Amino acid sequence: MYRTHFWTKQAPLIVLVGALLHHSVADAQIEEVIVTAQKRAESLGDVPIAVSAFTGETMKTLGITNASDLVEITPGLTSGTQQGSNRNYFLRGVGTNDVHITAASAVGQYFDGITLTSGFHAKAALFDMERVEILKGPQNTLYGLNTTGGAVNYISKQPEIDGGTQGSASLGVGSNSRVEAELAVGFDITETLAARVAIQSINDDGAFSSISNGERYGDDDTKAGRLTLLWQPTDAASVTFNLHGLTSNNNSTAVKAAGTRSADGSGGLCADAPLGVIDFDRNTNCLGRDGGGTGE
Repeated sequence: MYRTHFWTKQAPLIVLVGALLHHSVADAQIEEVIVTAQKRAESLGDVPIAVSAFTGETMKTLGITNASDLVEITPGLTSGTQQGSNRNYFLRGVGTNDVHITAASAVGQYFDGITLTSGFHAKAALFDMERVEILKGPQNTLYGLNTTGGAVNYISKQPEIDGGTQGSASLGVGSNSRVEAELAVGFDITETLAARVAIQSINDDGAFSSISNGERYGDDDTKAGRLTLLWQPTDAASVTFNLHGLTSNNNSTAVKAAGTRSADGSGGLCADAPLGVIDFDRNTNCLGRDGGGTGE
């Protein structure tokens, strides 16, 4: 586990402690979260669907930098245990273990309304986000194919017509030389055209080192960027163009096989499986008692 500290660029703020004493509990308000789970904007409390929704600020506070981190904060959401880049979501136990590049998942993923078809997107970078919505249970009526388990909606921050120039920047550092940087800028191009550019960079040396070759495991070198254009010729018509890019170079954490050899080197730890019993533990390897071969 690593600890990350964030610094965010923002306007100076002066807090008057004395003024805070005059605020009462009655002044506190619960922030309303607007979601589009039913293909229209509405309050989260009015949606008759089991939904876990997280705003961009909440995800930044919790250190969520890619889609696979969502399983840590979402009840009922898990991901496949396969190593490598591809993995699939499971919602309430419904999903699929098939993660090859053309495999269809039982949990649909959508980024700004565009269907994501590969299991790789379950590890996609999340930066400059407006919110993420996790819809639990079958969503075939509104979302169609491959949503038996549910759906995950990723909604990024959009350009604003006549919004001027605005943006944000953050920098986080942690153990294992981890550095997380994010920059986003939105601006007007013409009276009917606006743009938003966002980039993310993550570097981590990894928490594990091989004693045989010195290679690091669990390292991460990820660069991601997004360009969004909004053209709004009239109040009733608009066109949004998104361009995403991602490069990721990392090594998975090291996997140690259990039961390969006993402590004194005299043979395997695993007894022979009874006839007709199938061992589903993929990470357990057993050495034959006579030392004559290996098996799973």
